[in-house]
Amino acid sequence: MSTTNLKYKYCVGGITIGSDIHYPELILDNSHKDVEVVLAYGEVPETLDNNRADFPIVEVNEDNYLLKIPRAGRYWVNKGDRITIQAEEGATLEDVRKQSLTAVLAMLGYQRNYIMMHGGVVIINGRGVLITGISAMGKSALLAALSQKGCRVISDDISYIQVIDKEVIAFPSFPRIMLWKDSLRKLKLKAEEGQKLRADMEKYFYPVSNSAFQEQVRIDTVCVLTSSIGCGLFKTLSGLGKTTHLRDNLFHPWILGPMGKSGYYASRVLGMSSLVDVMLFGNDQTKSIEELADLFIENMTNA
Repeated sequence: MSTTNLKYKYCVGGITIGSDIHYPELILDNSHKDVEVVLAYGEVPETLDNNRADFPIVEVNEDNYLLKIPRAGRYWVNKGDRITIQAEEGATLEDVRKQSLTAVLAMLGYQRNYIMMHGGVVIINGRGVLITGISAMGKSALLAALSQKGCRVISDDISYIQVIDKEVIAFPSFPRIMLWKDSLRKLKLKAEEGQKLRADMEKYFYPVSNSAFQEQVRIDTVCVLTSSIGCGLFKTLSGLGKTTHLRDNLFHPWILGPMGKSGYYASRVLGMSSLVDVMLFGNDQTKSIEELADLFIENMTNA
């Protein structure tokens, strides 16, 4: 496909993506940058040659990532410059389209050598903070609560990170937060104001009204949500602890072996750990999300 006639041009994590598919969730790129990645519907292989992953719905090798979502579609990320989507028979194109906004874009980042972190970035009083942690620890709910209190959220779930001139830089992804219906209720948000990720899931893309922010942000602090310390408490890490928590909270770190990039990212994370503060932030869900957000802002402001 020629990149000159593509209808839309988006900016995701600093990457310029051209597509004929309309993604209202993404930030339009009005710059004069050339298209770096083409995203299109097309033929997707059922399997990869030289598959190195042993997962039911994922196949991987050095240059390719293939995701197979039942009742949705197949998604092929190839050499960091093309994403091809093929819908499953009977699937709605809306469900198929939205599914490409999660792991697919993260794998694009890996293929383009970004440090892909599992979490989101928020700006608190001018300070860039990456919030990460294992699944279901409350990262997105905390980001949404911080947004409600006027903090600027520039990414959720996947964060595109680069180390540039000895600074850790985050690039905005798209102005939506993914929230389960239970989190919407706790945040006093209306489910109908969001968009379901898929018709058969109670998970929603919820708009963040204050996220029209397209500039890169320097990260000086990484906060890892955990239930291992008291709710609302902070613990500063040092040495190997910093590196270990950053490595463990890469997006799908198990994918790096099949991609042949384990050593490469071990080195990148080690370099990143020397440039940021890394803290644990307790969340055992004994405090309300509003209380947690207040404590988070207070600590980030006074630190």
